[in-house]
Amino acid sequence: MRQSHITTRRQDERGAIMVTVVLIMLMLAGLSAGFLQEGLAERTNVAQRRYNVVALEICEMGIIKASLEIFAQRDSGTDGIGEVSGTHAGGTFTVTSQQNPDNPDRWTLQARAEYQMAVRRIEVGIRRRAGGDFVEGLFAKDSLRFNGSTQTDAYDSRLGTWASQALNSDAGGTFAEGGGHVGSNKAITLNGSSVTIRGNAIPGPLHTVAMSGSPSVSGDILPRRVEIDLPPASRAEFEAAFATNNNAELEPPANAAGNAGGNGNGNGNGNGNGNGGNGNGGNGNGGGNSGPYDPNTYSLTANGQTTIELSGGTYFFSDVRLTGQAQLRVNGPTTIYVTGDFDVSGGGFLNVAGKPSDLRIYAHPYAIGGTAPGSSHVKIRGGAQAAMTLYAPGADLTVHGGDDIFGAFVANNITIAGNSKFHYDKSLRDIQGHGQSTIERLYWRDVDERIR
Repeated sequence: MRQSHITTRRQDERGAIMVTVVLIMLMLAGLSAGFLQEGLAERTNVAQRRYNVVALEICEMGIIKASLEIFAQRDSGTDGIGEVSGTHAGGTFTVTSQQNPDNPDRWTLQARAEYQMAVRRIEVGIRRRAGGDFVEGLFAKDSLRFNGSTQTDAYDSRLGTWASQALNSDAGGTFAEGGGHVGSNKAITLNGSSVTIRGNAIPGPLHTVAMSGSPSVSGDILPRRVEIDLPPASRAEFEAAFATNNNAELEPPANAAGNAGGNGNGNGNGNGNGNGGNGNGGNGNGGGNSGPYDPNTYSLTANGQTTIELSGGTYFFSDVRLTGQAQLRVNGPTTIYVTGDFDVSGGGFLNVAGKPSDLRIYAHPYAIGGTAPGSSHVKIRGGAQAAMTLYAPGADLTVHGGDDIFGAFVANNITIAGNSKFHYDKSLRDIQGHGQSTIERLYWRDVDERIR
């Protein structure tokens, strides 16, 4: 009886152990299945994340292709500038673009890409700067400052005069179009409640638009990402103008200066300096300067009621100075190169042709023709026919007076004083010169991220 009890107990113990072993084996099998399932899920997640990354790269490739079309302003296909689609890295992409109607330099790009099971969509904002010299009405390589009651707007001389296009009005008065952009590689300062910029006012990298009073800017004031490289007109251009120009038309007749020396009393020496006697002064050699242009110094100086006529062509001057209501009248397409100062603030100039592109002024302190200017300054005032372009990134510009000025201006430091009104001629954007086009990325946004 005792032996039977012992045997039964041992059988029970073996049964319990067997049950425990089975349970442990089942537990281990469950854990193994869980680990396997978790491993497979993680593997799937890793693959999905990789698909997402590749899809994002494909989106970026599409954005780059669209940006290149906008940069070049040329459609590589037939779907429009900035509209692209294609394949890359085993996936597909499609990009649509939208140009801001109020600020045509800005574009919004939306890209969609598919790769394996991943779909990515991103949105990118970009800003294009054209590559010409005159893509803004005013551009300062250093600082730009407005004082007083100053306004800007835009028109297109190819469509007629500014007056014929000035059909709009706002709190600042009558204007033609928006797009009277101003810019700088450094700071922009707007002083006064009557400053009205009908367009962008874009400062340089890490700079801002400093405002006092209540100035108005209708466009973009976000700083540019990189400085705009605007080198001066080359020395070779100035030397070519010095060698071949139309200055001779401004010189007096060969005997005019000598005649000015006649009728004097004394021992005439015939040098045209007004010291000639006995009637011999009239035979001088013209050494006197009886006209506004001095061919020895290449300077053009006029005062009083003098009007200087330029028939058209290329002119080279060391300095140009007008005072006392003197006027410079341009009668045909004219290009002027100045190595010193161009100061017509005491007088004025008339561009009879009327289009800013017909009067181009380049200023830079090159030592050419025996002159050695240490600096170059430009001072101007407006008028009914004050239409011109100025490209002088190595010179400072000061504007006085309260009149209209038409065209575009590039200078080192620009100071605006008075009540001037700047009318930017948008046709000047097509003049390719010393600047280079750039594309700036303003923002990047992930629209969504999902797995199909």
